[in-house]
Amino acid sequence: MGASPLFGLLALGVAGLAAAASSLYPRWVTRRVLKRMRSCARIDISAYPSGAIRRVVGVVHARGELLEAPLTGRRCVAYEVVVWDGSLRCADERKAVPFVLDDRTGRAVVYPEPLALALALPMAVELAESDPRRRLLLERLAVDLNKRDGTTREVRCVEAALEPGWWAAVLGRGVASVDPSGAPPTEHIGGFRAPAEASMVTIAGSVRVPVCVSDDASVLSDAPR
Repeated sequence: MGASPLFGLLALGVAGLAAAASSLYPRWVTRRVLKRMRSCARIDISAYPSGAIRRVVGVVHARGELLEAPLTGRRCVAYEVVVWDGSLRCADERKAVPFVLDDRTGRAVVYPEPLALALALPMAVELAESDPRRRLLLERLAVDLNKRDGTTREVRCVEAALEPGWWAAVLGRGVASVDPSGAPPTEHIGGFRAPAEASMVTIAGSVRVPVCVSDDASVLSDAPR
């Protein structure tokens, strides 16, 4: 017994909704992360209450080995790539390594796992089909370029990277302590009453409270330019 026309229409509707949700996924995730970050006021690292969830903004510094952005080869502490087939998302990849954030009042050591990343994605990075970086990325993300009709699928690859020296915002649960390196902050803003010891915060995530990292202007609005 064949399927009813109504069932066929319902199946097509579900497939359409799934495709639409897939295409909006990176944008929806970005909005959700940024909304959460904006809901928490920025605080100086030197004033961070130990054990609290706060947003800090500062300059990114490397802490150890850096990542290499897949398409451009930029050295960075975090990157995000999205592969698009027209308006549909084929695949995406987000990675980050521990880094240091300096806001001139102290330092935050950030362990971005679990990670909620919301980088400002630039325009598509156009690489030749024969470019090994593009080919390796598509192979690693298991993107099938072959269509059923025998033609080749045209895809766009978009990349964003957070590099040392850039401003970034971080939201997570932090533990305050005295900086064991003894390194003073870049610039004391506490006046003559400022403590002599340098402040440090260790920010790490959990399944319930992932570390949110972004370079979006909406969460850097109170950062110096």
